[in-house]
Amino acid sequence: MNLKMQDKISNVSTRDICERLRNVWEAKSNRHLAEILGVGSTTVNTWVRINTIPIKECIYTSQEKGISLDWLVTGKESSESLSDSSLEGVIKETLIDAFEIDVIPNLDAQMMNILTKMLMKNISQAKDEQRNKLLEEQRAG
Repeated sequence: MNLKMQDKISNVSTRDICERLRNVWEAKSNRHLAEILGVGSTTVNTWVRINTIPIKECIYTSQEKGISLDWLVTGKESSESLSDSSLEGVIKETLIDAFEIDVIPNLDAQMMNILTKMLMKNISQAKDEQRNKLLEEQRAG
């Protein structure tokens, strides 16, 4: 394993992964998480103690809960998901394109900012609704 890869892997904490797994599954303890995942009652503590990444359980959780595997393992969002600032840039470019082809006549900077804020608010609400729906499905399942 090269040094660059080793540095990146050494920043991954099994303790943090297990904490994220507990949060996603709403498990009260490592023992409860083990029960939910169908592994032995001390398995989660063993993962943490010997710093072993539970990859099968992470993949299962990612697929079942519809969350990013990158986030589950690293705690960081996938590079595939746009940051809010990148999303704002995409929205502004789209508005400018719409203005240029006369879909939105009289677009000025103030109107563009207002429309961008409105769209960002709606996107944020949609993300919250999706997150809440996933949590409700978790509780029901």
